[in-house]
This record gives sequence, C-alpha cells and structure tokens, in this order.
Amino acid sequence: MSLWRSFARRLASTSLLGVAVAASPVSADPPSVTSAATAAVAPAAITTSAPVPPSGPAAPDPAGEALGDFRMTFYWVADEKEYPGERPVERIHGRDGDVLGTFGERFARALRMEGTGRTAGGTLLNWAGRHCGPPRRVVERVRDRRGRLRRQVRMEPTSCFVALDPTRYPFGMGVQGYRLIPYRTVAVDLSRIPPATPLFVPEMVGVRLPDGTRHDGCVVAVDTGGGIRGARLDFFVPTQAEFREAFRQLPRRSQITVVREPARCAYARAYAWRPPAAERPVIDPAHGEPVDAVASPPGPSVESSPAPSPVASAAPEPSPAATPTPAP
Repeated sequence: MSLWRSFARRLASTSLLGVAVAASPVSADPPSVTSAATAAVAPAAITTSAPVPPSGPAAPDPAGEALGDFRMTFYWVADEKEYPGERPVERIHGRDGDVLGTFGERFARALRMEGTGRTAGGTLLNWAGRHCGPPRRVVERVRDRRGRLRRQVRMEPTSCFVALDPTRYPFGMGVQGYRLIPYRTVAVDLSRIPPATPLFVPEMVGVRLPDGTRHDGCVVAVDTGGGIRGARLDFFVPTQAEFREAFRQLPRRSQITVVREPARCAYARAYAWRPPAAERPVIDPAHGEPVDAVASPPGPSVESSPAPSPVASAAPEPSPAATPTPAP
C-alpha cells in the first residue's frame, strides 16, 4: 500500500507541473521557470507567439493607399462669352440677397452647375451657398408612366454667389477657401477623402498640358459638390475646350484608379493653397465650414508661402512665382 501511495503522489506531481506549463499565457518575455519540463515546452510556445509591434506611429506606406476604381468627371469655369446673344433674364444673388447681375438663362445654368463662372466683364463669380433670394421657378419636361412628355414646374432654393478677388483666386475657390488650380485641383466626397489630401491618378500620367509638359498624375483634393458622392473624382480644368483635349488623351476615359497619399505625390500638398483667413470670403457651411473658423488641415502649412502657379505643370515642385492675373 505504501508503494502505491508513493507512486500516486509522484504521478500527481508530474501532472500538475504539465498543466501549469501548458496553461500559462504565451509571452515574449524569457521564461522564469528553469526546470527540465518547462524547458521542453516553453521554446515552442515562445516561437509561435505574435511579434511585438514597434512602439510609436507606423511609417507611411511609400506606395500610398489604393482606394480602387473611381468614376472621373470634369468641371471648369463657365464663361459668359460662350453664350452670345442671350437675353438677360435671370438674376444672380450674393450672400446678403443683393443682386450681383442679371444674365442669360444658359450661362446662369452653367454657373450653377460648374460652381464658378466669369462674366463678360471679367468678374469671377463663385458659388457660396443657398437661400440667398426668392426660390427659383424651374420648368422641366419629364416623361410620365406612358412615356409622354409633360411640363413640370418645381421650386428650388436660390444659389448664392460671391465675387472673388482675381489676384487671390484667378480660377475660383474650393472648400475652406482653397484656390482652384487647373490640372491639379480635384473635387471629391469629403467624407471619404479629407481636404488637402494628395492623390495619385495613374491614368493622368503623360497627359499633355497646355504648356507642353506632361502630367505626372499627382493632384490634390480641395473641392466638392452636391452630386459628388462615393467613388467619384471631378477633375478641374480652366475651360470646356481644354476638358475635351484632356478627356481625349485618357486611356480609360471615365474609369480611373485613385491612390491616396503616395510618397511620389507628397509635394502636391503645396497645391492646397489658400490666403490668410482674413482675406478669404466666407462661404456656406454646406460647401465647407466658414473658412475663418476652420483649422488648417494636417501637414505643413502653406498659407504664408507664395501661391503656386495656377496652371500647374508636371514639374516635381510647384512654382513659387508671383500670382498671375486671370485669363481674359
């Protein structure tokens, strides 16, 4: 009987040691138990544990974040001179309800659609909100269930506009007071891509620009629009004629690939330029918060730097030349 009890005590001691080693949590720390049984189990447990992540923020990915396929569209500055012979019938209101001018119906429609327009006299008007005047009466022709055209009348809020300083905004203003720069500015869904984010569009690489250089695919998101939702990128060009030329050169036309903040396009953040807060027009919160109440976006500030050239080339750095006057 004494031999049986001695054997049972030895068996229990060995089993408890094995359970204690197997149930211990996996740790990257060196094992503290130095018995032969622990040494036989601990090395396997340590080598299969996950590596400890390095302390501090992760290094940025030089390749950037692939956002997938986007639908590409274009927008430009509406020009009253492209609508000759129109009878001035539609008033354009400022933010205070004052009338900035009376224009033809087609130019007024283009102005509301593009967000920026140049009058025949050279004044640059930029979208700045809604509900600045009496509601507009809109007459449309729609098809009913039988496919017949019917006349439909609806009322919509009046869009507000502001006259821009051409020395600050030669081609228009985006969200939060950022300047629109042809061939570098894009409008995006800001809930998906924050303002002042550099982007890379491979399909734009090699597109010939008006100055003879070729695009490098780097753009910056500083604008948005009411119809821009989800995977859509609206590319800014100065005129409708230049849109046709750029669109003709795209290999995939309306379908593009977008990469967020690759290292090759880090310099494009400088194209997210805006003047000091005191010199920016106040716009409606629906088009970005009032610019005098918005903090600068992440990244180096360029507000006190010279403005980059409005017609951007494929050079690796934006030109710090003096601000040019708007095109006639």
